[in-house]
Amino acid sequence: MAFLLIAILCTTSLNVIFKISEGKNSNRYAVSSFNCLSAMVISYIFVFGQKLFDASWFSALLGEFSHSISSGVKLSTSASPAFAILLAIIAGTISYICIYILQLSTARNGSAMTITFNKVGVMIPAILSVVFFGEVPSSMQIIGVIIAMLSIVMVYFKKEEASIITLKLALFGTLFFGGFSDFLSKIYEYYGTEQFQGLFIFYLYLFSAVLAFIAMMKKNRKIKRSDVIFGLITGVPAQFISQFLLKALTTVPAFIVFPLFSVGAILLVNLINLLVFKEKLSKQQFAAIGMMIVATVFLNI
Repeated sequence: MAFLLIAILCTTSLNVIFKISEGKNSNRYAVSSFNCLSAMVISYIFVFGQKLFDASWFSALLGEFSHSISSGVKLSTSASPAFAILLAIIAGTISYICIYILQLSTARNGSAMTITFNKVGVMIPAILSVVFFGEVPSSMQIIGVIIAMLSIVMVYFKKEEASIITLKLALFGTLFFGGFSDFLSKIYEYYGTEQFQGLFIFYLYLFSAVLAFIAMMKKNRKIKRSDVIFGLITGVPAQFISQFLLKALTTVPAFIVFPLFSVGAILLVNLINLLVFKEKLSKQQFAAIGMMIVATVFLNI
């Protein structure tokens, strides 16, 4: 349970630091760039000593790919590294977009609603797994999707005066891109070998860092020292979240880990927002958060 608690604290600290950085009118492109750079460096530590590239990997993947996709059989240890690198290109792009939108949504919609929508994004891999992997959802998961949809409707289509939510599209972005990022990880777990998960995460942050720095240079905005500091700091919990979740899963069943992780993060961030940042939510927004917590639990059962 200690690893699970650390994972909850990591995702909470990530959200809180984004909240603080947005309050200082930060350069989001710079924060995202140094966030990805920091996460990439930490990821490299976990794969230090492991071969990072070999052209023969791609030859092996070319020979196995069609059979593996059609039959659902895992790739060999010769082909999995190439699959990890290619999939990481897509995952890295999604990861960068997700980090940027998390900052944007935190600034425009507050931390409470942002973290809640982000965590209920678990419905995305649940739905896509049914479509692409033929997984049969449980009755609880179906109920969870319905409750999540209803709560989203409550937030999206209810006009409230002086609402903290000013950019609803960003809320959906945190939900979709966060959930789709999880689905890409699931694709690797489905076809790739566990041995090269660290390589997949390293290349994910490598490609997201490259994309982030290109976007930062194109925008050519002033970079403050605080942007670099906030970016480097947030990269640490961003990378540790996945590491400690994996460790938690080795000691605690998945059906306990994932609901507690999502609900724990939502509740802790909301508590900090109420006590520290004094974010004011309407009764309907609180009701929507409550429904999303219930939906998240159901989706992970």
